[in-house]
Amino acid sequence: MINRGVTFGTARNYARSFDRWTEFLIFRGEIDIYMSAMELKDQISLLCLFMSSMARAGHPAEAELAGIRHGFRSAVMNTDIFHHPALLAAKRSLAPDPRAVSLLKEARKRIPIPYAVVEDIRNKLWVKGGEQADPLLARMTYLGIALGYAATLRVSEYAYDSNTKGKHSLRTDDLFFTDKASRVVVAHQVRFVDYPLEVAAVRIVVRSSKNGSKNVYLTKDSNLLEAQLIEDLLSWCKDSPMATEEMLFSRTRDGRVKKLTPRLVNEALKEHGIGLGLEEARVSSHGLRIGACTSMKAAGCDVEDVQECSGHASVSSAEIYMMSSQYDHNPLGVAAAGKGITVQDARGLLPRQDCIGGVQYKRIRRV
Repeated sequence: MINRGVTFGTARNYARSFDRWTEFLIFRGEIDIYMSAMELKDQISLLCLFMSSMARAGHPAEAELAGIRHGFRSAVMNTDIFHHPALLAAKRSLAPDPRAVSLLKEARKRIPIPYAVVEDIRNKLWVKGGEQADPLLARMTYLGIALGYAATLRVSEYAYDSNTKGKHSLRTDDLFFTDKASRVVVAHQVRFVDYPLEVAAVRIVVRSSKNGSKNVYLTKDSNLLEAQLIEDLLSWCKDSPMATEEMLFSRTRDGRVKKLTPRLVNEALKEHGIGLGLEEARVSSHGLRIGACTSMKAAGCDVEDVQECSGHASVSSAEIYMMSSQYDHNPLGVAAAGKGITVQDARGLLPRQDCIGGVQYKRIRRV
């Protein structure tokens, strides 16, 4: 949506800046918000004082000035004052340190989840799932995490979210097993098969991804994770009673249905990530997708191959998901071995000599 030459979101931010400008003038006893009757030096003084007060309040001075200029332009007022050298110099002096801004942005970035985290979760929630208070819940949490990593899926593409009325969650008729004889079996029919099912590949139908419906394929000869995941999915479908339209990752206990949700996935990742020395605030379900793309790149895959697997609309979007430390000569330390990203690599994305607010950070760049 375009509003007076800018998008709706930008126009909303501009309006908030102009409201703060109006409140600032009223507090100072000024009535003319467009300063039409003031001398030039008084106009510059007021704008500089306003930018200074906004900078102290945490609002970027440049953005605040852009909001006021847009308000003047919308009212067809003279905007020459905003190009005055004195005002531009004041704006530059109030601008935050670009390095600090860059580091603070990096502090909020999600780190790529290494395979070791997924492996640790499998050991605790799947292999030793019987020791958990809710074994079925633990196992389907692992399956969601492993699927997000192996198939580079967004959590909204396989987990249930009440805000989307379940349209994103995988159903039992979205999973197709293909055996070595090229016979195809749907997930909810697996427990009725009366012959040994030696699965060679799995096709997953993601009905409502960001870029539309898509098919995801897992094969046993790709890597260890996919081979394990195929067997684990087969075991889940054999042991869990399902209906055709039922969600794939759900269980019934004491008459209550529990579904795999993004919250369950994130809590499990943070818990196990902390145990391996990763920073809790930067570990999330989206880190699975980033970690898978980073590992594929480190293992020697072309960017185009990573893009095809992740489903990104453009190569540039896929490249954003391939990160490493710019200070390592071997970006991920494992590229030559073709093993993907390790826990040590993920930890290496955090510490640095620069310290902000008592926390050290390290720049991140593409592989």
